[in-house]
Amino acid sequence: MTGPITQKELTKRLRELERSGLVHRQVYAEVPPRVEYRLTDLGGTLMPALEAFSAWADKYGPAVGEHRRRAAVGRDGSEDSQSKSGLRP
Repeated sequence: MTGPITQKELTKRLRELERSGLVHRQVYAEVPPRVEYRLTDLGGTLMPALEAFSAWADKYGPAVGEHRRRAAVGRDGSEDSQSKSGLRP
């Protein structure tokens, strides 16, 4: 549901997670350089929440996508599909 992420943004987010103690960053002295990330024990405690969120997204993702599609139609100058369909954010 989200667009692609740039390498710069991915690196920024991973560094934030590292500073928070949620991931461990391992740098290998190789050419080309290689970096690996893994969850720390603290980061692993998020797995139940992430699994629940993933299950929610699997179940309700199509409905969210439909809301977004209908909202986009309304922004394009056509009829206000949210009020016509009864859909609300």
